[in-house]
Amino acid sequence: MGKAEDLQLNGLKVLVTRPEAQASALLRAISTHGGEAKYFPLLEIKPVAVMPPVLENLAHYQLIIFVSRNAVKYAWDFLQTNAVANVETGLPATLKVAAMGRGTADELITRHQAVDFMPVDSFDSEGLLALDALQSIQGSRILIVRGQSGREHLATVLHQRGAAVEYAEVYQRLKTKRVLTNEEADVDAIVVSSSNAMQHLADCARRDQQSWVFDKQIVVIHSRIAMHAQQLGFTLKPVVVEPEHESDLESGILNALKSVS
Repeated sequence: MGKAEDLQLNGLKVLVTRPEAQASALLRAISTHGGEAKYFPLLEIKPVAVMPPVLENLAHYQLIIFVSRNAVKYAWDFLQTNAVANVETGLPATLKVAAMGRGTADELITRHQAVDFMPVDSFDSEGLLALDALQSIQGSRILIVRGQSGREHLATVLHQRGAAVEYAEVYQRLKTKRVLTNEEADVDAIVVSSSNAMQHLADCARRDQQSWVFDKQIVVIHSRIAMHAQQLGFTLKPVVVEPEHESDLESGILNALKSVS
């Protein structure tokens, strides 16, 4: 991360679209570093209505993969509510645990759960799949804990390598019903943290006849989201955040916004 004096945003106006629980730290950081933050959540994160049945038989698997902080949070809520696991003993000792990145690992460690595998450089499916531990997995039973309608790439490749893969979808991403107006137009950059959110932003812009959205500088947290933005018709090349660690995401976003200011 750059020095604090290097991260002054010089009055940059930023529209933050992350879900509420993930937005508060970023909103504070933008204000602290001399920017002006506006909030327009595109998605709402909520648990699914019923615990996925696969969580009741964790001893059936050799590896469990948590793809995000939310995956840990909502899975643990289900596990503890249904007495499958508790904060002291964690998951079955025979079950290896993988986290998509440092932030996800921290969520597990907070719950007294050891983490066996985590990507080193790329905090995504590709980074996880590059680990030595996930190369020779033929015959392994693997459970991926995620939200509904996530990417299929991780499961597809694990299946190609000979593993039996199942999902525990513990949360859902719901589109908010906010309406874009000219009040939001007075911004210099828009931060978007998922492809689903990017799609909803474009849909809102078209529905509410706010074409200015497509001419704003977009800041995203992965090159995959940047590609989606360009496919949707955003005119400026998106700025891609490059955090040194998953848990440094706010710092990475500030660095990216500095390049805009």
